[in-house]
Amino acid sequence: MARDMTHGDRKSAAAAASPGRGGTLNASVLLVLRQNPLFAGLRIELIERIAAMAVMREFDSGEYLFREGEQGKELFGIISGLVRISATSEDGRELNLNMIGPGEIIGEIAFLDGGPRTASGQASESTLTFLIAKDPFHELMLHAPDLPIHLLKLVCERTRWTSAQVTSSAFLTVQARLVRCLLQLPRAMHDEAGDARAATVRISQSELGRFLGISRQVVNGYLQDWQRRELVQVRRGRIVIHDIDRLVGQAMLSD
Repeated sequence: MARDMTHGDRKSAAAAASPGRGGTLNASVLLVLRQNPLFAGLRIELIERIAAMAVMREFDSGEYLFREGEQGKELFGIISGLVRISATSEDGRELNLNMIGPGEIIGEIAFLDGGPRTASGQASESTLTFLIAKDPFHELMLHAPDLPIHLLKLVCERTRWTSAQVTSSAFLTVQARLVRCLLQLPRAMHDEAGDARAATVRISQSELGRFLGISRQVVNGYLQDWQRRELVQVRRGRIVIHDIDRLVGQAMLSD
């Protein structure tokens, strides 16, 4: 179950979050805030005031950080672990939208506009987060005008990026969308590989299908074809890409 962390928990988690670096959880929070585009570029004094609001919370695998339709009262930063973002269609089908790893910040839309959550966030493994409550953050925005200006610019940038992604996807084949999905998943889902041309992605075929809004059978058909061409190897819960450049070349072919 999700739980706020005690002082002793924080010491243990800090060591896990920053192995061999002697870091603290407070340093981990500052690092996420300073490097994430949501807050990167703000003056350090302002980032430190935001970090002071953070409360650590740990989620078990399968546990929800938030659910679609709930009021967005908190912003979440990921220190370690992996979070699956998904949404449900009107007919009840679930669509995977993203997999979020360490260093990312999620839940910002409902957090900023006060509306309901547009998607659900579920821990795919044991996940350490920090959360920031909406009320003190909004109070800070009233006294630090550079903060809302910064966030407004970021919202505009993300809107432009989303528009470009939608336009691009409209002209991509299913095969190309599948390849792009595999390569764009966060590094937290990629195992270490000695060959820069290779990668092992930790994801099931069913999860891939939910990312793209297609069936597992369609995903399996492409993967089996690529396996016969020795582009990938399909394992339980993993897809081994032997040569990224060759796979990208294959994606440029039509269905």
